[in-house]
Amino acid sequence: MGIWDFLKPKNTLNRGYLSVYDQETLENRWKSLEEQLLSSESPAAKRQAVIEADKILDYALERLYPNQTSTGERLKLAKEIFPNKWREYDELWFAHKVRNEMVHNVNFEMPASEAASTVEKFKVGLQVMGALR
Repeated sequence: MGIWDFLKPKNTLNRGYLSVYDQETLENRWKSLEEQLLSSESPAAKRQAVIEADKILDYALERLYPNQTSTGERLKLAKEIFPNKWREYDELWFAHKVRNEMVHNVNFEMPASEAASTVEKFKVGLQVMGALR
């Protein structure tokens, strides 16, 4: 046990944790996403908001599951954080899959309203995880 281990939140799950610094970083990044990208009328900005939301998710998951190599692997393990919140977990997965489709399929088109809805799915999932207030 290291000298600073007493500062880590105690949990029975074998995973990392989100520090106060991590939570502040996530809150600031999310606020920036909402102010700069979601408030824009530009379709490119809406698309970028989905991509940025997924990056924020990955940042949180990377701290919670540092021994995994991909967002998908981490998200599978994060299911344990969503007891009685299966809809929110499924919607978070859906949002992540939409982001993947956006970046891997050059013909993928997304209406601005769908982008906002997808970003909201990320937000709710991050709130359930304790990454956002």
